[in-house]
Amino acid sequence: MSTVEPFDLFLARTTTARPEEYADALAASGEEVTVAEQEFERMKAYILTFYEGVRPVCSYLDASGHPVDCVPVAQQPTARAAVAAGHPLPPAPPAFPGGEEGRPPAVVRQGAFQEVTCPAGTVPVPRVTLERLLGFGTLENFFRKGPPLPPQ
Repeated sequence: MSTVEPFDLFLARTTTARPEEYADALAASGEEVTVAEQEFERMKAYILTFYEGVRPVCSYLDASGHPVDCVPVAQQPTARAAVAAGHPLPPAPPAFPGGEEGRPPAVVRQGAFQEVTCPAGTVPVPRVTLERLLGFGTLENFFRKGPPLPPQ
């Protein structure tokens, strides 16, 4: 059974990551080495900025084995961007079954399936990792959320 990498360790690993540690993923991007390394640094900077001021209450692995962080509503990146742009925060989401701040996510049984939910006052945010971003080749492809555009 896999366990989720603690958030602080994930941030520390990302901060010190070097392109050569991800050589296979960079080679798979199809870009020449210097372009791929520049894109790697852009991705790394994006992740570190994305998580500035974020302190998840807890984390878990989703059904696919990908980390998900339970982030306080006001700390989620989109909420912080909205506040910075002068928009008020929407009301906090209703409490999820069995969750309290500071406690691990609740496991809720629904029929044959188990669903993990975050504690009250937090929202699930899929963790953005270098491995995940590198799979898209470029930040633009990641933001597009689809396959890369064909060369022009």
